[in-house]
Amino acid sequence: MSQYIKKVVSFGAIAIAGASLVGCSTYYEALSSVPDDSLMAKRAGFALGIPAEQLTISNPTKEGVRIEYDVTSKDGGKYQCYMSNTLGVPTDAVCSGTSANGAVVRSCNDLQKAAGQC
Repeated sequence: MSQYIKKVVSFGAIAIAGASLVGCSTYYEALSSVPDDSLMAKRAGFALGIPAEQLTISNPTKEGVRIEYDVTSKDGGKYQCYMSNTLGVPTDAVCSGTSANGAVVRSCNDLQKAAGQC
């Protein structure tokens, strides 16, 4: 094998390795990040039946792929929600808490509904 071919092959291998590292770091960043408040409010709003604009998100914490956060509605309701960020794709939120009038609220996902849990 000529020196030129060895250099081309070496350069190609280095370029592929570098591109892989950049791709992995971008993927890891997506996995380890917490979605922004607007997305969490949108998902919580859908789960609770409250417009996202009426919700305030606070205290987001991440444990593995699970993201837990508190939600307060403009009318005084207080809720706790969680969602997952699996492979960089956020799931729907599941929420529970107390509405402004004191009623206990619990959202259900399709799996819980199918199991007759709500």
